[in-house]
Amino acid sequence: MERAAPIRKMSAEQVFVLLERGGDVTPIDTLPSEWYEKRRLPGAKNACVYEVTFPDQIEAIAPDRDHNIVVYGSSFHSYDAAVAAEKLSRLGYRRIYLLEGGVEAWRAAGYPLEGTEPEKIDEPDMTIPLEDRDYSVDVSKSSIEWTGRNATTSIWVRSGCPRGNSAYETA
Repeated sequence: MERAAPIRKMSAEQVFVLLERGGDVTPIDTLPSEWYEKRRLPGAKNACVYEVTFPDQIEAIAPDRDHNIVVYGSSFHSYDAAVAAEKLSRLGYRRIYLLEGGVEAWRAAGYPLEGTEPEKIDEPDMTIPLEDRDYSVDVSKSSIEWTGRNATTSIWVRSGCPRGNSAYETA
């Protein structure tokens, strides 16, 4: 089995120098397309790490496994680019660079951004607005379902069935 490629972490300044040299390098924004449209590094392509088609998106952007790829996300607080870098390594890409701090670090270093709102800073919406009161749940009408998969099995879990029962099946 081929050994996974190392992932090289780079500062905004190091990535800027790499991109300024040009050549065989592509920055890839790992966020959803609506974020990519708002702001991105110059010349960046979009491949959302949260989508099942991420490997296909990457293949369309960079079919050569020796292509230099710089992945980035939103900030130091997000793991999207790190997850994307790990996936790229498992897909056989050998020249993977991770922009530490993502768009936030790039902007803080004073480098230009492209997009429909490159200067706007979005505040993350971390709350779901709910009225402050007691809520009841009808467990006979409510359920939580999750389907997952590992290398050997598919798993389906359902919780919240009447009387607190839950179902667990493997295939």
